[in-house]
Amino acid sequence: MYVQLRNRALGTALTTERTLDSSAPARLLLRAADCSLDTQHWMYSQALLKSKVGKGCLSVIGGKACVGTRVALWEEHGRIHQRWSFNENGTISPHLDPSLVLDRRGGGGIDRDHLILNEFCADNATQYWDVEVL
Repeated sequence: MYVQLRNRALGTALTTERTLDSSAPARLLLRAADCSLDTQHWMYSQALLKSKVGKGCLSVIGGKACVGTRVALWEEHGRIHQRWSFNENGTISPHLDPSLVLDRRGGGGIDRDHLILNEFCADNATQYWDVEVL
């Protein structure tokens, strides 16, 4: 069963770019939600968020969880920096550090729609996610 992860504040969906190079991470971005796009289909299994496109999983890049760390799609290996929890409040946290949450980078740059880890802030609406079963 696949799901689509939508950013509650923006209404955009977690989207991966298609890539042929498995030795490099694929970018994750927020794009207009479209249930017909395979790049927005995810499967949650054994704490891994797996993309329907390729063999990648949502991964904390560098394997160290801290504020501002980039999150991307990386080939599945199942280590702790690819494991995630869906929290009751609608946030998504890495197993590396459950006090951090998945968030949009923001700002005015070209990478504003990329995903990072951030400290939880109840007033930061881009940290909340809705899961839609496809």
